[in-house]
Amino acid sequence: MKTLVFGHKNPDTDSVCASISYAYLKDKLNDAVEPRVLGEIRNEAKFVLDYFKVKAPAFLDNVWIQAKDLDYEKILPLTLTSSIYDAFKTMEKQKIHTLPIIDDVGKLLGIVSMQDIASGLFYADYDAVDSTLSSLIRTFCDDELNLFHTPKAGLDIALKGNLEVFDSNSFSHNNLNEDTVVILEKNYRQDFFENLNHSLGLLILSGIDSISEYEKSLIEKYDIPVLSVNVAIAGVVTKITQSRSIESIMKKSNIVKFTMDDYLSDIKDTTLKTKFRNYPLLDHDGKYIGFIGRRHLIRPGRKNVILVDHNEFHQSANGIDEANILEVVDHHRIGGFKTVEPIQYISKTVGSTCTIIHQMFKDAGIMIPYDIAGLLISGILSDTLHFKSPTCTKYDIDAANSLNKILKLDLDNYTNQMFKEGSSIKGLSLEQILNNDLKEFTIKGKLVAISQIFTLDIDYIDKISEELVVYLEKLAEQKGYFNVVLAVTDIVKEGSYIYYYADSSVIKNALGTESKQGVFAPYLVSRKKQILPELTRAFEEAY
Repeated sequence: MKTLVFGHKNPDTDSVCASISYAYLKDKLNDAVEPRVLGEIRNEAKFVLDYFKVKAPAFLDNVWIQAKDLDYEKILPLTLTSSIYDAFKTMEKQKIHTLPIIDDVGKLLGIVSMQDIASGLFYADYDAVDSTLSSLIRTFCDDELNLFHTPKAGLDIALKGNLEVFDSNSFSHNNLNEDTVVILEKNYRQDFFENLNHSLGLLILSGIDSISEYEKSLIEKYDIPVLSVNVAIAGVVTKITQSRSIESIMKKSNIVKFTMDDYLSDIKDTTLKTKFRNYPLLDHDGKYIGFIGRRHLIRPGRKNVILVDHNEFHQSANGIDEANILEVVDHHRIGGFKTVEPIQYISKTVGSTCTIIHQMFKDAGIMIPYDIAGLLISGILSDTLHFKSPTCTKYDIDAANSLNKILKLDLDNYTNQMFKEGSSIKGLSLEQILNNDLKEFTIKGKLVAISQIFTLDIDYIDKISEELVVYLEKLAEQKGYFNVVLAVTDIVKEGSYIYYYADSSVIKNALGTESKQGVFAPYLVSRKKQILPELTRAFEEAY
């Protein structure tokens, strides 16, 4: 299964472009990696993907452990052409106790256990035959067997009739019909053939290893399939019963089964309630995949993931604590990050994750194609506000210049287009504005949310400011946030208007501004390097 690489929730340009670009690099290094996004891609990132004709990554809802992550058993299935004997020998050979039965396209029809076989044979009607000639021949494969005559209809003819052991002292040929299966011993051989004048379903010769020309002529005349086996009558009767179709004993209804997308927690709950040994595993179309049992749930496999542009679990995929994190590539603070196994952790004080990935391309000696170069430069330009953000470093500028040698863009014109596409908020709901780029942080054990939006529509924000403040409080109640801060960043004025649900003195202390809602903080444009560190300091001083 492929490793999933993704950025934080509320995918911005740096996050999306870093995911796609790093997946491309890993692919060139022969690692199976697939980029994903954890939410709706923002307009600015959509513009970039369209501009460079790159397909958007698929949405990833969560990374909770699912059935497809388990080390399930891929037991080969049987079909309805299989017999009870086939099932028993398969179980014996593979040392298993349950088998799936599928149709011609692989869909699960039922299951058979060793207990079903034992019960089916115990309660079987030994006076009846319900099999096929080919199945019966397979059942005798471990014995000395000869097929003296193959019927014109071939080996797949159905055998459905009564089973009779011929004894001339107890009945005559009048008791037999064309569906009857007859077992004949050598003691009654002459009597049987002298009075044979019609067809039979099957003739089984017990202990008779040859036939005469006269007997052969009668067999061919009435087109009777004839088997010769070196098995006593009681053994022949048992084998005939074992040759019945597996359908006669398989469980068809009330089968507890799982799909590949079922979550481990749900599977555990079901297995505790039902207590079967094995459970069929199916795909979306009901096709059989394998079997899972309690032993597979003890040490379950985890999804392999790579985090880019974030490391805090609050910002990551649902179920991230159940995932196997292989790598982190980030440029933010390390927020209480912990893993079970050692991982590759790359964190640099640069303005964009794409700057780090650009360097990784260079270190690996991998050529950057035009579209990937376009994504990388877009991530850098976006996160550094076209090199105006205090987070911007010489490495970001050098990376962008290097990438533009491939692209040959008018950076001013391209960046203006990108910001214009991403900055309009007219028509967005309060929820959309707040969640557009909201990140959660834990400060002194309390959950704090900081939302930031870059826009030129400052007049529109001013009109809805009172509604924004009310919604901040509502959002805090819904999500359990201790504080919520919204920074509306004016790209032209290079500053942010601050709205909050928090102690006003903390905001004043943190940002060095008045404590009123919507106060403008000049040169405050970076959540990572300005808002979060100062808010953390003020928060810790206050609490």
